[in-house]
Amino acid sequence: MIVWRNMFVIAILCVAFGTAQAAPSVAVDLSRLDSEAPADAAALEQALVMRLLQEGFAIDPLTAQPTIVVAVAGGDHELVLSARSANFERSRTIDTSGSSGAQLQLELVQKAVELARLAREAAPPRPTVAALEPRDESAALRDDVIVTPARPRSPRWLLGAGVGVESTGNIEASLQARYTIAGGFGAAVRAAATQPDEREISVGEQELLAGGSHEWSFAHATALDVGLLGGVRRHHFELAMPLGDRTGTRFDPALAVPVRISLRSWRAFELALWGIAKLSTEREHVNGTTVLWHRDAFTVGAGVGVAARF
Repeated sequence: MIVWRNMFVIAILCVAFGTAQAAPSVAVDLSRLDSEAPADAAALEQALVMRLLQEGFAIDPLTAQPTIVVAVAGGDHELVLSARSANFERSRTIDTSGSSGAQLQLELVQKAVELARLAREAAPPRPTVAALEPRDESAALRDDVIVTPARPRSPRWLLGAGVGVESTGNIEASLQARYTIAGGFGAAVRAAATQPDEREISVGEQELLAGGSHEWSFAHATALDVGLLGGVRRHHFELAMPLGDRTGTRFDPALAVPVRISLRSWRAFELALWGIAKLSTEREHVNGTTVLWHRDAFTVGAGVGVAARF
């Protein structure tokens, strides 16, 4: 009997699935109906399922978490009908003394269906596809997508010129270029020249250095750049007195550590204070015991500069 009852319920569920998807789902629970109750559990469940389908309900098993659960419980003298949902719970007690058969079953079905109707009315209305207002796709894109303006790319190239004084007292003019690679690191090139003139000798020195540097930004408009450069220094001299070796050129290796503090009040332009320490071959020119010109191997210098950034 239980097997046939389950097959009946499954068949009813399959038939009702396509036509009652939008209707509130109901499950019938007779698990607490006593075996001594005057109502036949199998016949009562079939009649109750058929009537609920006629009322527009969808039938679900208890394991499917239905919207409404209609239950029949009790024993020999009274039965309790109940319906419960998320927003509704109510029960009725039926005195079954002296009642049995089809009349009792009809009464139970009618009152159980009434409770199911009340539970359906208490449930909030379900939104349907027809009730949804059409939404403009372009408006949806405008609402959902936040357009962030692209940040301007930071300048990578720097081309500048400077003038300063060396520890020897010579005036130095310089040109420099720098390309930012990533994370503050960059490649730098520096060219500089001095032209110290004495009465007995004229000396000119030019140097070309290249290497790497790192830049730190301390504020919106201030930066510090420290580099390590290596290259060559050209030393050229001309003697005013008639000697055998009156002129000559020498090339020496050179190392330098430039330090530059930049003020960037404008995006494409900067002012700078710079200092530099240099190491190269010591040079000296003498005439007998008289020193005509001398430069130490280690020198320092400082000055100011301007640069364009792009």
